[in-house]
Amino acid sequence: MTLRKADGADLGLNLSNSETDRVLRIEGIRKGGAVEAWNRLAADKPDKVVNIGDKIVSVNGIADDPDKMLEECKVKQLLKLTIARAGHPLSAVPVTLPAKAGSPAVKAAPP
Repeated sequence: MTLRKADGADLGLNLSNSETDRVLRIEGIRKGGAVEAWNRLAADKPDKVVNIGDKIVSVNGIADDPDKMLEECKVKQLLKLTIARAGHPLSAVPVTLPAKAGSPAVKAAPP
């Protein structure tokens, strides 16, 4: 999925990481954040909704380094997140979601 955070907007995720799986695990989705806005737009397509337990496996092409991925989430406004669904092994092909336009917190990335 590709998100463009609005000025001053937060990604709105509670994340944890582990050195063993080298990903960011989604522990919570906060109200008012970019991901909550994404989920509202994708409500009619449950396969597009970000869920607690999903794993972020890369951020803007950065993978296998949770600290760098977290820093990228904090400092960049445009984020390309590759997410592996909860319950699926990381060796499975991750789900990359296209952006949806129309929300003040979430805007589609330029082509």
